[in-house]
Parts: sequence; C-alpha cells; structure tokens
Amino acid sequence: MATRAQKIRLGLFLLFSTALLAAFIFLLAGLQFLEKREAYFIEFKDTSVGGLNIGSQVKYMGLRVGKVEEVSISREDVTTVLVEIAIDPQLLPNAIRADTRATMANQGITGVKYIELVAGSQLAAVLPPGSRIQPNESFLSTIDERAEILTSKVEQVLNNLISLTSEQNTAQLTGALRGASELMQTTSAIASENRAPLQATFAHLEAATQSMATSAANLQAATTNLRQILAGKELQGTLVNLQSASNQLRLQMDQPIPDFVANLNQMTLSADRTFTHIDQTVVQSRDNILRSIQDLQETLQNVRQATDLIKEDPSVLIRGRGEN
Repeated sequence: MATRAQKIRLGLFLLFSTALLAAFIFLLAGLQFLEKREAYFIEFKDTSVGGLNIGSQVKYMGLRVGKVEEVSISREDVTTVLVEIAIDPQLLPNAIRADTRATMANQGITGVKYIELVAGSQLAAVLPPGSRIQPNESFLSTIDERAEILTSKVEQVLNNLISLTSEQNTAQLTGALRGASELMQTTSAIASENRAPLQATFAHLEAATQSMATSAANLQAATTNLRQILAGKELQGTLVNLQSASNQLRLQMDQPIPDFVANLNQMTLSADRTFTHIDQTVVQSRDNILRSIQDLQETLQNVRQATDLIKEDPSVLIRGRGEN
C-alpha cells in the first residue's frame, strides 16, 4: 500500500501540474485577449465560401496580417455570407482604405481558402475598424457562370455539327463534291484539247508584255529628253525673250489704247448730239411735212383724173379738152 508520504507527494504533484496547466491556459487566453486586433466585415453575396473556415488566413499583398474570426449568414439577406476578419494593426497600420477590396483565393490544391486584401489608393480615406470591406469578383465566384456559358456554347456547336451531318446536308455536300469533281474533269479535258491555243495565247501575252516594257523604256527616255530640253538654257533664253517682247508690246499699247478710248467716247457724244438735233428738226418741221403730204395727195389725185380722161378719150391730147 502507498504510504501517507507517497499520497501527499502524489497530491502535491497533481496540484502543481493542474496549477501549471491552468496558468498556461490562462496565459494563452490572456495573450489572445490582450492582443490588439481590428475587426472588419466582408459580405459575399451569392458566392460559395466553402473551404473558408474560422482561423483561415487573411493576407495583404501576400503578407499574413490577420485571420478569419467568424463566418455566418447575414440576418438582413439570406443569400449573403458575412465574414468577420481580425487585422493586426501593427502589421497593417492605416493600410485598409475605402477602396480596398477583398477576394477569396485557394491555398494550394487542398481546397482551403483564405482572404486576400487588394491594396487601395494612397489618396483614399482610411477605413475605420468595424467597417465593411467591399468584395471583388474572383474567378471562383464566376466559375459557375463561365461554366454555364461554356456548356451552352459547346451544346450549340454540337447542335450545329449534328445539323451539318444530317442526311439532307450530307446529300447536298455529296452532290456539291460530285459537281466539283465533274467540273475539274471538264476543265482538265478543255485544257487538254486547247493546250496549243493556250500556249500560243501565253506566247502572245509574253510578247505583248515585252513590247509594253520596251514602250515604257522609250517613254521614259522621251520623258528624260523632254526634261532636259525644258531645263536647257536655250528654252530659258526663249522664255526670257518672249517675256521681254510681251513687256515691250504692253508698253506700246498702253498709250494708243487710252487715246482710242477717249476718241471713241467723244465720237459717241457727237453722235448723241446729232441725233438730238435731228429729233428737234423733225418736231419743228412736222407741220410743213404734213402740208406737203396733203399737196402731194391732191397732185396724185389730179394726175389720176387726167390719166382716166386720156384713157377714155385719147384725142384730148391733140385737140384739148372741150366744154360740154
């Protein structure tokens, strides 16, 4: 049997061990409680947070700065997951800005996720503890939508392939290939029958091409000669002489032309005055002209009567007119 002393020593050992364990637990808990943390909240709407657990890491540009404290469903919206994170302010002093964004990322191939904080701008306001950090759309949040779009496109491609390989399209494709084969055979036969004319045509084309090349060379030579002529001193001298003659002709014509214009103006004025005098003379002689016309009419009437009388009795010209 154990002696009293052994029992006392065992009791003291158990008491000391229990006290030491309690002190250790208290120390750890105290460190946890005394450690300064800043809490922030992130809301993930319509996004699966599978693999994100309490204690998961929170990183800022790859540096671990905190951990996930709690993951719960929002009381305001059942489609939103509310994630509370704790940030060590000593590792991240005033780095959480109003435009800082949070996203979920995979840690290796185990499926465990962590929170990655994307840095904001330096000019943005500091986000106080207890605020909400806006989430970013990650690849994981859009993978379902992308998979659905990809599935729809694959299904559409398969439907198109099925439609292309239908019996009707297969028959049409076979007919088209048969027609193409017949066309190739016909073309080959025509080429065989007309090989000599085709060769002659190609020879003529080659000759025409050579002739065009020769003509182009001649044209280039003519252009060069014309350029030399235009740039020559003889043509320049001719142009200078022509300009000098033109200047002399202008000097000779400057004096006669103004005199001619002045004489023409004076003649026009004289003609105007002449027509004015004629008009006045006609107005003044109008009465005399009218009387002369009346006398002329009477004379014509007398002549007409004498003519009628002679026609009736020509002997009047010999014996004269008798009295009735």
